[in-house]
Amino acid sequence: MGKTYGVLIMRDVKLLQPEDFLELLFWNKRDYTLDAIKILQLIGKRRINRKNWKDVVTQLSISKSRYYYILRRLRSLGLVYREEDEYRLSERFSKNLERIAEYWEELKERLEK
Repeated sequence: MGKTYGVLIMRDVKLLQPEDFLELLFWNKRDYTLDAIKILQLIGKRRINRKNWKDVVTQLSISKSRYYYILRRLRSLGLVYREEDEYRLSERFSKNLERIAEYWEELKERLEK
C-alpha cells in the first residue's frame, strides 16, 4: 500500500461519544463516521482480515471503496495496523499525540522566552 497521510482537524470539542472523536477524523466525510465505528468494533473483536472484506462489506451494507477508504484513514492516523493478514487496534495514534503535545510544550516555552 502506498504512503497515505491522515489529516486531523482539531477544534474545541467535548468528546462524549465515539462519533464525536471519529467526526474529527472523518471531517470531510462525516457520513462515514458510523461505519468507521462498526469497523473499529469488528477489528477490536478480530473479525476483519485482508481476506474477508467481502463479508464485512456485505454485513455493513457499504461499498468496497467506502470500506477501503475508512481502513486507509484509520491506518494512516495510526488507529489500526495490519499484522500479517489481520487488522488490529493500535496505540500509535495516542503515542503520536503524546509526542506532539510534548513538542508543543517545549516549543511554547522557547517562544515565550
